[in-house]
Amino acid sequence: MDRKLLVLLAVALFWAGFVVYGAEVASDVKKTAPPTKEGVGIFAETKKADKSPDAPKAEEVKKAESQTSCSNLKTAFFYVSNRFLDLFDIVTLDLGAGAEFGVEARATHWMQIGGMYGDKYFLGKDYARQFGGGYASGWNYEFICLTSERGYVDDNFGTTREFILKRKPLSLAMPKDDFTYTQEIRDFWEIGANAGWLVTVGVAVHPIEIVDFFAGFAMIDLRGDDYAPTACVEKAKDEKK
Repeated sequence: MDRKLLVLLAVALFWAGFVVYGAEVASDVKKTAPPTKEGVGIFAETKKADKSPDAPKAEEVKKAESQTSCSNLKTAFFYVSNRFLDLFDIVTLDLGAGAEFGVEARATHWMQIGGMYGDKYFLGKDYARQFGGGYASGWNYEFICLTSERGYVDDNFGTTREFILKRKPLSLAMPKDDFTYTQEIRDFWEIGANAGWLVTVGVAVHPIEIVDFFAGFAMIDLRGDDYAPTACVEKAKDEKK
């Protein structure tokens, strides 16, 4: 009797050990086996859900945040400085020294009188943010909308631009006939005067810059000369790459 109990007990323990071992093997196989069709479907649905139009894309969010950041920077740090520069653009001034003399005044180049003759070295702040100086030589005279002019500017420095100009005697002044107007070296619509002998002074007011200054308060850049943050420019270059 005792032997039967011992045999049954041994068989029971053996069977229990076999069941436990089988369960562990099955668990290991389940972990290492490739996913079933149902598993693949689950994974596909998960990925599909991540790519759904309702889920925000990281790149788009990052780009939007970058644009917002640049926009805020421009508004906060560059708005005031751009308005100041636009105000500074309204009036230009140059000082010259040399063998030049004359007197001239104009309310745009359609209404002018006088003339200048000789050569000079000059320093000044000119139209379209030309800061610097150079050497100027030549002559000009004008009456109402008729003008005669020959001259050049060279040995320039800073942002002052050089040019050579030769007009027909008493030709009609037109804003698009002279490259110095179309390329914004000089302002056809300026209101100003030049005068002097050995030492000359020139002052001008630019109506187009006045309009640009007031338009800037509404974030309208008529002259296209407003500055933007360097960080935003670099980000824009990176996005293009």
